[in-house]
Formats: sequence, C-alpha cells, structure tokens
Amino acid sequence: MRKISFGMWTLGIFFLVVSIMAAAGLASVSSSRNGEAAPKGGQAINWLDSADISWYENNKTAANFTLSTPEELAGLALLVCSGDENGRHDFAGCVVCLSGDIDLGGKEWTPIGINTSTYFNGTFDGRGHVVSGLGVVTRYKFDTQSWGTGYYGLFGYAGSKASVKNLVVRGNVVASGDRFAATGGIIGAVNGSNQT
Repeated sequence: MRKISFGMWTLGIFFLVVSIMAAAGLASVSSSRNGEAAPKGGQAINWLDSADISWYENNKTAANFTLSTPEELAGLALLVCSGDENGRHDFAGCVVCLSGDIDLGGKEWTPIGINTSTYFNGTFDGRGHVVSGLGVVTRYKFDTQSWGTGYYGLFGYAGSKASVKNLVVRGNVVASGDRFAATGGIIGAVNGSNQT
C-alpha cells in the first residue's frame, strides 16, 4: 500500500471549494474577532443545552446511526467534544446519516470536533439533505486546549479518516471569540497529512 501525503495542497483545494460554494450562495463565512458575536433578537441558545444523545445511548455498539433533529445533531457534537463514560468518541468506523433536512434556526452552534485531539473521524452522510440556519459558531465551553487554535464550522475539525459527504449547509457562519485557526461552512479544518 502506497502512502500519499496531503498537505497544504489539499487544504488549498479544500478552501477553494468552500470559496466556490460561498460564491454560489451555498455557504457564507465570516468572523468576529472582537469578542462574542451578538445574535439578533437577544441571547442565543447553544444547541448543546438541548443535545439529545439517546440515539447513541440506545445502541452504543452500532456502526450506523441516523439523526433526524437539531438536538440529535447537537448530541453528535457533544459526544465528539466530551465523549461518553468510556472517554472521547471520534466515531471512527461508524457511519452517521441524516434522515431529513435539519434547521438550526440561527441558534449558537458548537462544532462537531474542536481541535487536533478532539475531532470527528467517522463517515457523515447527509444523504443529500440540507442543514440550514447555521449561524454563530462558538468554542466548546470546556475546551481549554484550543484557545488560540479553535476550528469553526458545522464540523470544527475532522480527522484523517473522516468523510463528510452528500451534505448541503446553508447559513452565515460567524466564528465567535477573538482567536481561531480556521473557519469553514462545512468543516473548519481537516487533518489530511496521512491519507492512504
């Protein structure tokens, strides 16, 4: 088996694709470098506050999971960011699918995967569905490692074995806080240095 090294070339192509998507109106990316972004109409509620992980708790050994609500999608973010009773969970070897469109309603979002040691590493298949209403994206509240190196998007950081496919994301991504490394509509950053 031949090892292929991806580096800045892959990241360049990735950011080119995100730029094309933004130009086509499929994603919009911006940032707030001077503190928390102020949501319209008052205090935003972070989806983590209503995260539903019952889809995982009901069958932790499953290889396939299906999500149908914003609360379940937030549950995926919570599990990747904080893990379960056995520790961190990157969903390596698992397939997570959407059963329909999901509207995040512009509420504050914490990314699925947040840094180079806490990331999503499974397969996420949107099945052609749309995640809309992505707005203010904030760091995971208990993340101390990524200060200054935060990754923002629906997915913040994806590992080298991760696959995100068949997904459309709509919204205006606003990275809250004053320090971050990468912002994207779908994925903030991908570890692509050791693909085989």
